[in-house]
Amino acid sequence: MSEEIKNVAEETPVEAPVQKETKKAVLNASVAPEDFDWDAFENEGVEKGSKEETLAKYEQTLSKVTENEVVEGVVTAINKREVVVNIGAKSEGVISAPEFRYNPDLKVGDKVEVLVENAEDRKGQLVISHKKARQLKSWDMVNAAYESHQGWYDRGRVRHRGLPPRLPDRHQAHP
Repeated sequence: MSEEIKNVAEETPVEAPVQKETKKAVLNASVAPEDFDWDAFENEGVEKGSKEETLAKYEQTLSKVTENEVVEGVVTAINKREVVVNIGAKSEGVISAPEFRYNPDLKVGDKVEVLVENAEDRKGQLVISHKKARQLKSWDMVNAAYESHQGWYDRGRVRHRGLPPRLPDRHQAHP
C-alpha cells in the first residue's frame, strides 16, 4: 500500500510557482522628489497665526450654554421614543417623546423652548427638558401678573394677588 502512495506521489505533477511581473513605479509628479517642499505641503490649509487667535475664533463659533437657562432650539429628528433638539451647542440634546404629548403636530424644523439642565453629563451629552421649560415659563407669567398687580379671573370669581377667591359683594350675605 505504501508503494501505491509513492507511485501516486511520483505521478502527480508539481506546479512551478508563478512568477509575477514586477512593474517599475512610475512617478506622477510635477516636481522631482528631491525638489519637493514638504513643509509647504504639511502646512497647506493651515491658517497662519497664533494658537490663541485660532482658539478664539473657534470659541466664537460655539454658543455659550448656561445651565438652568431656557433657550430656543430646533427639532432635528423625531422617533417614537425621543426628540432630538439642536440648541447650537457642540452636541444636540435628546428629550423623551412624551414631553411633547400635548403637541401631536410636532415635526422636524419646529422651534421649541428647552431648559438646559446640564451642559454635559457623564457621557458628554447635553441634558435638556422641554417640560421644565414650559413650567418655568408658566411661573414667569404668574410672577409677572403678581408684580404688575393685575388680577386674573377664574370662572367668574375674582382672584387678586394670591388671595383666596371671593364672590362679588352683591352675592355676599349681609348681616
